[in-house]
Amino acid sequence: MKILAKLLTLVLLTFVFFNSLNAGITGKIAGYVKDAETGDGLPGANVFIEGTSLGAAADLEGHFIILNIPPGIYTLKCSMMGYQSQKVENIRVSIDLTTTINFDLGTEVVDIGGEVTVVAEREIIQPDMTSSLSAVGAEEIRNLPVQEISDVLEMQAGLVADPVGGLHVRGGRSGEVAFWIDGIAATDVYSGNMGVEVENASIQELQVVSGTFNAEYGQAMSGIINIVTKEGGPEYHGEARFFMGDYVSANTDIFDHIGFINPVSIYNMQGTLSGPVPFISNKLNFFSMVRYFENEGWFYGKNRYKPTGYLDSDDWVSLNPFRKISTQGKLAYSITPMMKLSYGLFWNDNKFRNFDHSFKYNPDGDYQRFESGYTHIASFNHVLSPKTFYELKFTKFYTDYQQYVYEDPLQVVQYLPDPADTSGNTFIIDPNGPEGYVHPDSLRDPVSYSFKHAGTKMDHFFRSTAYEIVKFDLVSQVNKANQFKTGIEFRRHDLELEWFTRKSSRLNRTYLTPPRLTMIIIIIILWRLPGISRTK
Repeated sequence: MKILAKLLTLVLLTFVFFNSLNAGITGKIAGYVKDAETGDGLPGANVFIEGTSLGAAADLEGHFIILNIPPGIYTLKCSMMGYQSQKVENIRVSIDLTTTINFDLGTEVVDIGGEVTVVAEREIIQPDMTSSLSAVGAEEIRNLPVQEISDVLEMQAGLVADPVGGLHVRGGRSGEVAFWIDGIAATDVYSGNMGVEVENASIQELQVVSGTFNAEYGQAMSGIINIVTKEGGPEYHGEARFFMGDYVSANTDIFDHIGFINPVSIYNMQGTLSGPVPFISNKLNFFSMVRYFENEGWFYGKNRYKPTGYLDSDDWVSLNPFRKISTQGKLAYSITPMMKLSYGLFWNDNKFRNFDHSFKYNPDGDYQRFESGYTHIASFNHVLSPKTFYELKFTKFYTDYQQYVYEDPLQVVQYLPDPADTSGNTFIIDPNGPEGYVHPDSLRDPVSYSFKHAGTKMDHFFRSTAYEIVKFDLVSQVNKANQFKTGIEFRRHDLELEWFTRKSSRLNRTYLTPPRLTMIIIIIILWRLPGISRTK
């Protein structure tokens, strides 16, 4: 008995510590259909969402529940033989929440007929909200005067960003926030940040859970950021946006060159297109987005010196430039009204430099920085009955970051033959030779001890995060007040790190490179305990 008790305890602890589970990506609509005169429920009343195949029939008491609804704004219609049909417009469905809509159907008059239209009002209190959360829909994001997802997140209660872009929920650390895209974990496990950034134009709904998470969430101590992306519809929609500008400040004593206005110092081009795939059945829809953004920054220096120490052009150059290219898309195929297959791709590529005042007059000696990544998400959704559905998902995630002055660590400058010159320097760099890494002793300061007028930074840094996830979710509405969820998830992580510094021998002037360092592979299997959640 003691052995059995210990085994059961171990199993329970395993469930507790590895219960990381998956964020929801759909909501539901529930309500009651009754006779407007008698107040009696109307069993068998037909309730459906216009423009979709989603719907339900009222039970013997007049209650109905529609599951598996993607977040968005909908129109709900109710009809029954002998009664006047009624529809409710502007219904907001949010991730993991229940929207309550009730119908009062009046007796149909044969010679008048017609339909009653009602505009839904958002509930002040959400009965099934068991955590502190805020949600922002696609239309709200579109109307905000912001361009980045970080700007949207900073507007949510309890969430702030630090100077380097880290997100903090209720005072927690930036690495304690978990990110989810379309129901799949999208957190870079190395940095704790979002691995591949989702553009605002691709977001259908963004939800921030800032406390008391449900059992289905895990591997986050501060908050959850859950994003559901857009899908194409039966009609074509497209949009193109372009803007440009520059930074302006009267503090010219602090910001060099800020008084020179360049209207294309900042420019952004992006476009979206969605609809049915041409020349194919209307069951296959697509959504696509592409964006190019470039920002020269607001800190400027001069190319006064080359890393070799020789004089350069003395032109103004940005010390904190940033360039981003991103593309995102999704294909959705309705195999039958009960089965849907979808595939999403998210890819971005960033190039930038961080400001370092000591390289103000030798900017080519500072690091170049690169970030890139992609996420593939494939899912299969199958509705078994009006109250039960399951979803099978697979994702492949990859992101990397690297920094260096020259991509080839063996790229070095050439020296003129000895002897030393009249100034006493031992090694004289050939001014006509190729650019390359310079001996660390060349990082000399002028009299002010503030700026480097020769030399390069010597580190080479590369790291990557990759993982594959396979998961299965099953959801069933047991009755009008209780919902059952369970599932299983498998993850395989692969982290790689290379970090070395160029070394030099003073005797033979040859550079030494240490061996490559690679981190171990981590494999984690996650299993969820079945749970019952109150929805009313």
